[in-house]
Amino acid sequence: MPTWPEISRSIYGTWRLAHADTGGMNYFDLSFGGFWRSFGAAVVALPLYVYFVAVTFDGTDVSLTVFIIVKALTYTVGWIALPVVMIGLAPLLGLSSRYIDFIIVTNWGSVLRSALFLPINTLAGFGNASTGFGATLYLATMAAALAYQWFITRTSLQTNTITATGLVVVDLLLGLLVVILFGRLL
Repeated sequence: MPTWPEISRSIYGTWRLAHADTGGMNYFDLSFGGFWRSFGAAVVALPLYVYFVAVTFDGTDVSLTVFIIVKALTYTVGWIALPVVMIGLAPLLGLSSRYIDFIIVTNWGSVLRSALFLPINTLAGFGNASTGFGATLYLATMAAALAYQWFITRTSLQTNTITATGLVVVDLLLGLLVVILFGRLL
């Protein structure tokens, strides 16, 4: 688990990257140890996910226990899907030397992206996410999250626009696949 100074530096780095400041990369521990500790970001972001799960459970289709187990599996697999897929993609794209940097920054960036979805998750909890305002807020939030992921992908991998865009699409599709597959259990 990362220490508090590493957590705060990494989150500050993600904040700088969110402002299109490539200097944000200087705030991450881009070592092999930093790679493994970056998965501690899943623990940092967990309260935001628990909030999302709590506001979306309506109790009509499945028991609370089944719902929590499925959501826990979704969360866990969601955190490891991209790193595993990138093990195969990075060498094919000539990006192996930046794999660790990419995973570290993506993991820590997930904390910021999770916080970004807090307003729309709150609307969903009140049943207002399907309103015109809710839909607009969701689209704007998704666009901001994808743009941010594109920037950190391009910056951390030091790659071109097309490759960064393709990897963001891969990440998005992986996320959807995980949600759909585990959603079928409900």
